[in-house]
Amino acid sequence: MRELTGDFSKQYIKLRFEIDNVAGDVASTKFTGHKTTTDYVRSMIRRGTSRIDTSVVVKTKDDRRIKLYVLAVTTRRAKSSQQKYMREVIIDLLKQAAAEKTFDELVKSAVNGKLASEVYHTAKKIYPLKRVEIIKSKVLN
Repeated sequence: MRELTGDFSKQYIKLRFEIDNVAGDVASTKFTGHKTTTDYVRSMIRRGTSRIDTSVVVKTKDDRRIKLYVLAVTTRRAKSSQQKYMREVIIDLLKQAAAEKTFDELVKSAVNGKLASEVYHTAKKIYPLKRVEIIKSKVLN
């Protein structure tokens, strides 16, 4: 991500592309997913916090499917019932957001952190959160 945008604060994001076709010495690629580095994820989790992992397959406005893996880190230890409710809320938010956006818009907002920010501001009303991050995405079809 740092090479594409020049933003050094986003160097923990690794983007994956697949070569679509080659014309002469020009290769066109398509986005297949992204991933955050494990050291960045580990740095967010501390003792006395809860790690809430959620994965959801969403469908965009232009009928493309993408699987998003979301990590929410709480400020204090959360009960399992609170974690379960948090997962349900995150899944609903992501499905609604994806239904309103095209594939390109969804990928852009997921990778640069805007979608995670929307989830954070809504989910923090349930339980105090330290951070929400979309740690991985995979394009399905």
